[in-house]
Amino acid sequence: MAPLITPVLLVLGPQGSGKGTQVSLLAKKTGWPVVTMGELFRSEAATGTERGQEIGALIDHGHLVPGTLWEPVLKDYLKAQQFSGGLILDAVVRSADQFGPFDRMRAELGIDEPFVLFIDVPEPVSIDRLLLRGRVDDTREAIQRRLTWSREQAGPVVDHYRSRDRVIDINGNQPVADVHREVIDKLHARGILELA
Repeated sequence: MAPLITPVLLVLGPQGSGKGTQVSLLAKKTGWPVVTMGELFRSEAATGTERGQEIGALIDHGHLVPGTLWEPVLKDYLKAQQFSGGLILDAVVRSADQFGPFDRMRAELGIDEPFVLFIDVPEPVSIDRLLLRGRVDDTREAIQRRLTWSREQAGPVVDHYRSRDRVIDINGNQPVADVHREVIDKLHARGILELA
């Protein structure tokens, strides 16, 4: 059976790579909906259900939401939607323990295997960009820990999809407009996006 939702882009990149900006620009250009786990978790927490309360407590205490909650929240959301055209997944699959359940879920729901749009920048650039935000919790040491953790978690995901020729590497260390142009050009070159 051919997938019902195609193409699918899983956008990954370290904090400070400009991933969120590029997701917004790509969604505006294509009209494709964006799925972000943070938004799904906040929506679920607001429901007040038992699952929502559990997720809310984890978020409030700065803990990661485990796969036992991640998977049903994502699956319920995807099942309830009526997608047409493409789909952008903003860091929905971020660790090795998630791509197995995600692959089973997407196959069951008729979602095409994603291409990974991997926006990367050198670590010093990420650190400098994040320090410029001026957030209280953005100390150099805290940022370094988050970046190390992120690379350790996302690396196997990128490697998995790279072994299947599904990774599109993007240089995030350039002006926003140039990154966007590279995204569009590479998606077009892979036959994922038609240029207007």
